[in-house]
Amino acid sequence: MDSTINGKTLEIDLDQLLGTIQAEDVPDLIDSLAITDAVIEAVGQQITEGWTALGSHSDRDCTARSAPLGALDRVIREIAKAHGDIVQGEIEKMEKALVANEEDNTALRVMLRESYDRSVVNLSAH
Repeated sequence: MDSTINGKTLEIDLDQLLGTIQAEDVPDLIDSLAITDAVIEAVGQQITEGWTALGSHSDRDCTARSAPLGALDRVIREIAKAHGDIVQGEIEKMEKALVANEEDNTALRVMLRESYDRSVVNLSAH
């Protein structure tokens, strides 16, 4: 594997590095990368914009086909098919969060009112 030291930076050929990983270790590497925020963001950019922030992209087909060309096309098609379920799930999560916030706000208003009422009673007692 080729590597060079450039000042304080160690430069490694990523393709060569990945080529040294044993086949049985690849699924673990992919699983670890798949849950990394930077990887998720880069894949999301490809799905929504067609490119990563640095201008890279996976294989994409320019025309519609009955079978997707590559993994990115397949994932985009799966998202499109599941769109309604995904949207419904997100709306339900937001509604639950809003209900919880409303309940918290109501409880805080009650506590504030009770505190105010006690302070008014205490002031009038003096």
